[in-house]
Amino acid sequence: MLTLRTPDERFTGLHDFDHQPGYAEVSNGAGGRLRIAYLAAGPPGGQVRFARVTRPDDPATEAHRAAWAALRRSEIPFLCAFSDGDPITGAVAPILRRTMPGAAGMDHPTTTGAGHFLQEDAGPELPRVVVEFAAHRG
Repeated sequence: MLTLRTPDERFTGLHDFDHQPGYAEVSNGAGGRLRIAYLAAGPPGGQVRFARVTRPDDPATEAHRAAWAALRRSEIPFLCAFSDGDPITGAVAPILRRTMPGAAGMDHPTTTGAGHFLQEDAGPELPRVVVEFAAHRG
């Protein structure tokens, strides 16, 4: 497994970021270990939030901002289909529903018993949801 690590000094002196990271080591699934960083900031028992940390000069940062700006303006009908067991992107569903005009006022299903790969974990269910969504828009 190829892993890349941003040097620690890239995170020193960042504007409006005075938090110290914590580190945990986890298995990389191939017999090795990965060091992952996390932040423990805010009140105990407060809302948990995750963020993708990028370098200020990362070209993807500007691309992500542009994509979110376009999504916030889009009136195109938008279906948020997630599962109740998605540990990776499940938390994004309410943000999309709240942020995107095209998602307003629509029924956004949550599939039970599936994980992150909804198309694989809920194969028969997902196409039914998409067809129903399209039928009510056309």
